Amino acid sequence: MGFRIRNNSAASLAYKFYSKAQADLEKNIQRLASGLRINSAADDISGAAMVTRMDNQIRGLQEASKNAKGASGLLKMAESGLSEINSLLSRLRELTVQAASDQLTSDDRRNINLEFEQLTGEVGRIARFVEYNDIKLLNGDFTANSIDPATSTYGPSAAEGGVSEIKLTGALPGTYTFSLEDLDGDGTDETMRITSDGATEDVSLPPTPAAGETAKLTFSQLGVMVTINENMGWNVDGQEFTVNEGSGGTVQIGIDDTADSRLQFSIMDSTAVGLGIDGLNVDSVADARAAMSQLDKAISLISDERGKLGSVQNRLEFTMSNLANMIQAIDSSRSSIRDVDFAKEMTDMARNQILVQSSSSILAQANQINQSVLGLLK
Repeated sequence: MGFRIRNNSAASLAYKFYSKAQADLEKNIQRLASGLRINSAADDISGAAMVTRMDNQIRGLQEASKNAKGASGLLKMAESGLSEINSLLSRLRELTVQAASDQLTSDDRRNINLEFEQLTGEVGRIARFVEYNDIKLLNGDFTANSIDPATSTYGPSAAEGGVSEIKLTGALPGTYTFSLEDLDGDGTDETMRITSDGATEDVSLPPTPAAGETAKLTFSQLGVMVTINENMGWNVDGQEFTVNEGSGGTVQIGIDDTADSRLQFSIMDSTAVGLGIDGLNVDSVADARAAMSQLDKAISLISDERGKLGSVQNRLEFTMSNLANMIQAIDSSRSSIRDVDFAKEMTDMARNQILVQSSSSILAQANQINQSVLGLLK
């Protein structure tokens, strides 16, 4: 065995293992201090990418949950206002019943009519002043997107070309164009396509409905539902409809830019004019009976509107619960990828501490070899 002092291979090998153990120990300390297994993309490239996507998902879902909670508060405020209006309408109807009797004097009827007018004015006041975050809710401003018949070859009840009805289920404002497509090239149109502002969605056509029957095609991405009948044919090509922007509510309850991730709702005009009770009076028996009939219609409208808003609130409750479950599930998955396993990391750190100490000791001994060679020169 030769002795050389220019190259100490034993020391180099010991230093190599010492450096590795020291680097691993520093990584153990970093992970235990941060609580994260992935502190940089270099720690786990694919894992870091997955964690980033999950971070974005969670943040989006958290904002969607906030949106849903805000919309629920708005609907509760609107429903509270409608409840007050309903109470006023009930009192107004009581007055019409009272005034519809011939046993009243003109002074009695005048006093009843005075209260009737005051309460009718109060209906309008409530409708004008109920608001949420400076948004008027009951004065008729909070209406939904609608199809504009003036600029559409097809309207919401287009009884031509085999299309019986077009219903908006979250469609954004814009122009929507129909076409029938032969995607497989067999010479038969088997797909209906709707295009709007560069977005396209295809839905397979069902068998042609029998006479008197219909079928529904749901374009979930665009937010449109089309009802077709037995006359479905080629003349639907190129037909279009325009969706005007309303001031109704659209709530982003998902993380995607699709109709499924949006909840659209509207609130009826609940002013005296909107309810059809403006100008009513009970000055005579005939007027009282006419007002009674109109108030019955108004009470029915308010009742239906409260039921509609209640159903939207219930949907939002389920939406918030689902969003919370999704956030929890994704957060748990993210934790399993990103967070450190403390038991394993402590075990690894103890091992690396021993390796650092042992390799450091061996490195010191290896460096003594050259000193031994130098001793031969004395």
